[in-house]
Amino acid sequence: MDVKEAVLKRRSIRKFNRATVPDAVIRELLESAMAAPSACNMRPWEFYVVKDKALREKLRGVSRYSNMDSSLIIVVAGNDRRSLAHRPNNFWIQDCAAATENILLSATALGLASCWCGLYPMTTPVKNV
Repeated sequence: MDVKEAVLKRRSIRKFNRATVPDAVIRELLESAMAAPSACNMRPWEFYVVKDKALREKLRGVSRYSNMDSSLIIVVAGNDRRSLAHRPNNFWIQDCAAATENILLSATALGLASCWCGLYPMTTPVKNV
């Protein structure tokens, strides 16, 4: 699948089958994420791959928008130590969004269902996970 086809085919899917995502596919998704552009090439992202069922269940309860049962969760988090936080313009949000979009497009190209569950900005505290 070429890039344009992946862009046009990508959809937010909220119902998943129980199939396990192979480690090689997870690696490909993460490589795509890390190829995203970032301000001053700071790469302020961190990726947390969650395959453990109990932890996935806890993460489902973080937000009413994240209550989806999938066999894999990739959390994209910003790291202030690797961002432009010391400058007037802090672009870690855009940087993490670009990495997330690369994951979504790669998932589409690989025939995987995916959904972006953005949790920033939070106006209420997140439950302890």
